[in-house]
This record gives sequence, C-alpha cells and structure tokens, in this order.
Amino acid sequence: YWQYSPKTDDPAKMLAELPPGGPFSANFNSIPGTDGNGTTDVGAYTAAASFYGTFDQSGLSWEWNEPMDPATKRTSRRGGSQGNNVARIAAGAIADNSITKGGASANQSFRLALLNPSTITIPAVLTVSRVNATTLRVAWTGPGTLQSATDLKGTWSNVQGAANNQFDASIGAASLYFRVVTP
Repeated sequence: YWQYSPKTDDPAKMLAELPPGGPFSANFNSIPGTDGNGTTDVGAYTAAASFYGTFDQSGLSWEWNEPMDPATKRTSRRGGSQGNNVARIAAGAIADNSITKGGASANQSFRLALLNPSTITIPAVLTVSRVNATTLRVAWTGPGTLQSATDLKGTWSNVQGAANNQFDASIGAASLYFRVVTP
C-alpha cells in the first residue's frame, strides 16, 4: 500500500490541481472546485487511479470507515478533504473527531462500491476430520482441485481418488500437505 492513493509515498509528488490532472493529482489545499463548494466530481482525476483502479481516495472529501474501536462504535474518516494539506490526505491520517448531527458539510462523504459477483473468487475452505481410527477425511467447499505434496516447498500434484469435494486418507501413511487450487 502507498501513503497516497495515486500509488506514491512521496508527498512532494502530489499536486493540488483541477481535473483531469496527472498521475499524482488530487483535490486538496482548497483549490477552486467546479461546483461552488470546493468538491469535484468523483472520477474526475482520470489519470490518478489507485492500485485498484478507484479514484478520488486522496482529497476531495473525508470518507467514513469502519469504527476503529468496535466497542465504542466511534467511526473514523480517512482520505482528507479538499480543504486539507498534503499531510492530511495521507493514508495514515485519520480523523476521529466527533461531528454533530447537524454538522453536514462538503468535507464529509461516504463511498458506495458495487462489485460484480462474477469477478469475485471465494477461496475454498479446507477441513480435516477423523472418520474412524484409521482414516482422515479431507474436504473442501466450492470449486477446486485437491493437491498434495510431501513438503510445503515441494512439488504439488493432483490427488487421485478425490471426488465430491472430499478425499479419505489413511492414518499412518506418509505425511502429506494438502491444498485446493481454484480455477
């Protein structure tokens, strides 16, 4: 991870300028915005994408995060706002001061993200259980191929006889490591 979302740790590279800007541009240091209150449209800095291809996570407006301490349910905000200096838009800068219910401002926001379910790979969960005194069952969830090796750094190969997401191994046989390789 980088301190600044456009993939840099160097604050000197960050430029406060209007969009579309360059690879290290963001809306901070109170540059004049296009909508009268200092903010710019989300995605306006098209050349300054994060590692994940998202935009405007440095500057523009503080974004709400999960509570730092779930016991207190006190939320925090990251990303800095259009009115902050370069130090406040760094990933390590956290705002956790309280905001009153009437404290709406152009400096606070939240981000909605839509994930395409077809692009999400859910990892297999591997379980090992004893069937009887001489047999262990290796089972897994989801799609994938069970592989084994005699050493974690060794050569992995598909397990013959694994069917219906399970494989029964004899206790007392050679020690094996198992993993599931998903498509």
